[in-house]
Amino acid sequence: MANSYIDKIEEGKGVVYHELGHLLAYCLSNKSENSSLGEVELIQIGFNINSVNPKKYFYHFENVFNQRNEILENTSKIERTIAWFIEVISGCTFQILYENLEFKNCFGAEDYKIGSVDFNNLSVIRNLSFFKWTFNDIYSLQIDYQDLIKKFNIIFLLRPLVDSLTKRIEDSQDNQLKIECNELYLIIEEINQLLTAKLIEEYLELIHRYKLKFTK
Repeated sequence: MANSYIDKIEEGKGVVYHELGHLLAYCLSNKSENSSLGEVELIQIGFNINSVNPKKYFYHFENVFNQRNEILENTSKIERTIAWFIEVISGCTFQILYENLEFKNCFGAEDYKIGSVDFNNLSVIRNLSFFKWTFNDIYSLQIDYQDLIKKFNIIFLLRPLVDSLTKRIEDSQDNQLKIECNELYLIIEEINQLLTAKLIEEYLELIHRYKLKFTK
């Protein structure tokens, strides 16, 4: 039983990387007004609930058919929409880099994949988007984004934060963390320190390149 619990904690590091991947993508997006996805107000990480929740949702809707005009308007902000694409794929990108897996092992429609919610979020928006894109475009963007994360060694640089959060999950009564307010601010500041001017520049260039592709 003890070994099984320890294994579960170690396997949970991939999930911690997953959620930090989403958070880091929010931090990157906020380096430009055109791509900004806004502030994050809550992170949950643990054995039961895992999520990164922004203060304002631009691409998540309760009833997509009744909110078509809103979807059309929000997706017309192309740079921000591409930043959202990156945020959606960033969780699985970080996890598969840590676990040395293929992206589609994490990301897909199948319920057993941790990225199924992310995949389905994209699926809902795709047919109602202001501009046309396919999942081949998303997979291409993911490869380019993954190369960027590898180039700047972000997985290694996040290791101390991942180890700290994993230890806190292990020590918590219900193996679950709810991070908000000042505690969240400190984690965001720690991540922002990893975002060099060169990384931000290449991230924004990536968005610009795909904007040109989508607006041809």
